Amino acid sequence: MDFLIDRRHDGQFHHIYRQRLDALQPAVARSSAEYCRENRIETKKTIAELKKEMHCLVVGVLYLETPNKKSIPDELFAGKTSDRTYSQDGAEFYLEDRTGRIRLLFASPQTVVTGIVVGVCCTCTAPDEATVHRVFLPGLAEQKHWPAPRDGRIAFVSGLCFGAPETLLRTRMLFDWVQNAFEAEQVSDVVLLGSIFCPPAVLSEGKYGGPPVFSTDHFDALDRVLSSLGSDKKIHVVPGETDPTNTLLPQQPLSLRFFPRTAKKNTLKMHTNPALLDLDGCRVLCVSGQPLNEMEKCFEAPDTLGLMERTLHWQHIAPAAPDTLPCYPLADKDPFVLGETPHVYVSSNRKTFAEKTLAADGKKVAIASLPDYAGTGCVFCFDRNRNAFEAVRMQP
Repeated sequence: MDFLIDRRHDGQFHHIYRQRLDALQPAVARSSAEYCRENRIETKKTIAELKKEMHCLVVGVLYLETPNKKSIPDELFAGKTSDRTYSQDGAEFYLEDRTGRIRLLFASPQTVVTGIVVGVCCTCTAPDEATVHRVFLPGLAEQKHWPAPRDGRIAFVSGLCFGAPETLLRTRMLFDWVQNAFEAEQVSDVVLLGSIFCPPAVLSEGKYGGPPVFSTDHFDALDRVLSSLGSDKKIHVVPGETDPTNTLLPQQPLSLRFFPRTAKKNTLKMHTNPALLDLDGCRVLCVSGQPLNEMEKCFEAPDTLGLMERTLHWQHIAPAAPDTLPCYPLADKDPFVLGETPHVYVSSNRKTFAEKTLAADGKKVAIASLPDYAGTGCVFCFDRNRNAFEAVRMQP
């Protein structure tokens, strides 16, 4: 499943939060129902119903006001993005819905980010303030049955950075390995995930700089390499931050016109970022790193795999959008809501490789953070027999 959208800019961002709350409120209600029933806690439908000294549960969108939080308009006018962090020290927490907002007081630090939908069991200490006793999340969405074990691994190439002179040898070694793996039936699918091409040059024109300039030679060279692979195996392309497509999330697929030779073979599949791939029954959620980059800025020592796991429990891939993560102002849906729990969940362009298996509520997910191939020379293969990842290093 790709996150295809109508790329319009005439909407309002508050519609996304409304769609997010409408989509996830029933899941939060289900996860909190037993606790509320056993403890006789009343559930309020809206924040406007809350009154002082009331002890109840209410569902809304969590908003964090943190020091040094970046401003997307300021960055656009400055012509560059900010890499500053905004720790939760001194942060103020608010719960919002379409009827109003209330400030939340937590007794202990919370591993949360702005934009998630939560239910809070709280006591109202003032008309616009409440002390939180317990937080409820949407929980894991439904999951399709795991496919039967089978031969043929899924090979993930994170951050290929094709066209950079320093990666030329590694690129040749990679596609030689892919060709041999295809012929030996060791690999069934290859996923090129995020930053397929090296960062483009930027012309310094005008006050805010010029547009990025991509080399058509790089497109032609990669097209020749991909078309030379003598196999009917599929190659999936998920764009990333440096690739020639829109920068607002969800990023739309690269055009097949960049790859005219390979397009004739019908083995090249273009996807959005994020993308939920169905590879012979194995549901693979691929994200090219931007949402996780934004969430990690909220913590002094971010736990990458822990944050990836939490996005599954939040049922949302990119909660920071549109607050600090640029996205389209969609009016009819929030494209980042997870309607199902995947079997495999990968995020590219990370600093180091790490993996874990999430097993909860009768569901199981293989989670992995993948560093760039350009820097490590490693391909990461998911073994469908063992349901685990392994790194394959290209040695010169």
